[in-house]
Amino acid sequence: MVTLLAALFMVVLGGWQIAHLLAVKDILRHGVPTVATVTEVELRSPRSPLGDRVVVEFVLPTQRRVVAEVKEFTWSPRPERGDQVEITYRAGDPESVVETGVGVVRLYVVLALLGLVIPVLTWDGTRRWLDS
Repeated sequence: MVTLLAALFMVVLGGWQIAHLLAVKDILRHGVPTVATVTEVELRSPRSPLGDRVVVEFVLPTQRRVVAEVKEFTWSPRPERGDQVEITYRAGDPESVVETGVGVVRLYVVLALLGLVIPVLTWDGTRRWLDS
């Protein structure tokens, strides 16, 4: 039973990661690049699964001001409050923001796929072994 729950958890986690990576790739491919001002930076513990938090503010062509958390970034060193950074946002949802030029690391895609496949194979193998 524990193996089944672990396998189910890994499948859900792998599926969530793939959905996130596809969303980032979609924003980069079809989004609107612009320059934003960093309004908040929260450096979290290196052990935190959440990573650091960066909030930016920018103005849309319609003059609407948007404040959003950058969902995916690789800035090094991390920007500080008041810095200007290049971002890309989803045209229909300007609160969906990623760093312009952030790469979707293929290793993460492979790991996410393994997170989907290995538990299924392991569960199938375990079930066959128990049945024999």
